[in-house]
Amino acid sequence: MADPKDKAKDKPKGGANPLPTTDPWATLVIIFIVATIVGGIYARVASLLERWKEGRLGWEEWLASIFGDTFMDVMKIISILISVLSVIGIVILVRALTKINKAQNEIYRPKIVSEGGVVESEEQPKNRRWEKVVEHMNSENPNDWKFAILEADIILDELLDFMGYRGETVADKLKLVESGDFDNLDAAWEAHKVRNQIAHEGADFLITEREARRVIALYRKIFDEFLFI
Repeated sequence: MADPKDKAKDKPKGGANPLPTTDPWATLVIIFIVATIVGGIYARVASLLERWKEGRLGWEEWLASIFGDTFMDVMKIISILISVLSVIGIVILVRALTKINKAQNEIYRPKIVSEGGVVESEEQPKNRRWEKVVEHMNSENPNDWKFAILEADIILDELLDFMGYRGETVADKLKLVESGDFDNLDAAWEAHKVRNQIAHEGADFLITEREARRVIALYRKIFDEFLFI
């Protein structure tokens, strides 16, 4: 499987870039507003300098002109323009985030999933290790179901590494996860405990197909949350 740290750098095979480009109209509006602000300030300062050079404006009048009512009027206008710029910026960011989320969903999410959490259509998941999980889960051999759970837990380990959690075991890493950062943390613990039973008891551990599919579905909920397969 490809290095999970390169996952965020992947692009659609068609060459499309999931990151949105800057809106040219928004750029023009921002340039116009900034130019208006700068032009207004420049015109005001230039007028005051011209009057001061001609001797029609003393130091006291100069300071009064800068810090008096006219100055406050200019600051009010600037405040309004800054507010307008902030609104435009928020709109641009919301549109950008929407495009990014849509592009990520198209790249990483399989479109057809069975109730058991296993892909049944020809649409293959992006994670090759998950393909092995699906393949073994669709087998009629109970040992293959166990192997599917063990493989899914390895993917969980890789996900935790990708998220920056460090520890000797998956359990050590899960202990570091805050519940607010991991919506399916309980599912991760539940699935990992079944994995441990398989690893410790080996052939003596008995599991039904229904239970195996339930555990695989728990792993899938976790991976879908972070678009990891």
